[in-house]
Amino acid sequence: MRRRVRGLPSSQALMTAAILVLCAVLVIYPLLFLVAESLNVGDPETFPPADWGTGNYADLIDDWHVIANTAFVACCATVLAVVIGFLAAWTLTRTRLPGRAWLERLMELPYYMTPLVGALAWSILAAPRTGFLNQLWHVGGGPGDIVNIYSPFGIAWVMALFEGSVAFVMIGAVMKSMDPALEEASQINGAGRFYTMLRITLPLVTPGVLGAAIFVFAEMLGSFSAALVLGTPVRYYVITTAIYQLVQQYPPKIQVSQANCTGLKIARPVSMDPRPITITPV
Repeated sequence: MRRRVRGLPSSQALMTAAILVLCAVLVIYPLLFLVAESLNVGDPETFPPADWGTGNYADLIDDWHVIANTAFVACCATVLAVVIGFLAAWTLTRTRLPGRAWLERLMELPYYMTPLVGALAWSILAAPRTGFLNQLWHVGGGPGDIVNIYSPFGIAWVMALFEGSVAFVMIGAVMKSMDPALEEASQINGAGRFYTMLRITLPLVTPGVLGAAIFVFAEMLGSFSAALVLGTPVRYYVITTAIYQLVQQYPPKIQVSQANCTGLKIARPVSMDPRPITITPV
């Protein structure tokens, strides 16, 4: 048996220290950099900052609607995603739908695709005036447009379609592990499937539904591609797209983007028609 020399660290301690150092370099240092840059009120290209202050946070109240937009879209998309995931999980685990195994695989497919694909596809299908669905409506003699994907609800819809697969996987796993005896007893006593779902299944899987909702909501807060494609043309900004606009201008306002991305005077949309965007720095 090999003895460890007294006074020298063990191999396990050395490995633990190496992992901690690696995590500090990969995680802690970037976070410290972001915090430091958000407090930099001097030259943005100087690091560490020469002048410190909270001036980059001064416009937080003026541009509060960017945060409100993010919260609104994330909440709407989370509700839609959880409803889609729950109904799909209940249908595929509690009914005798033909081809359930294949449908379950198809439900998981959007998880492996980027929402950018969905945003581009829906921009072709449901764009105002030029979208395929609206053109069909006009051919049939219908007035106006029946759908406009360039809107907060359009962004939430596209995000929910892709994050609904995540909710489906999480809620479906809970339903598969749940004992169906109570549901069978409810149906034996005369309750229908829908009543049993509301009174028996839903209360039993509530922890799984809440867990899926929290996870999906966190994902929605950081969503970028759908909001960029469908929100930017109508000047509807969320936090991620506002950060993108800040770092894309010249000179890039990196220090302002770290201060909760509130350094742009972003006008509210007055029309849902796509048009050129003018960004005015503070």
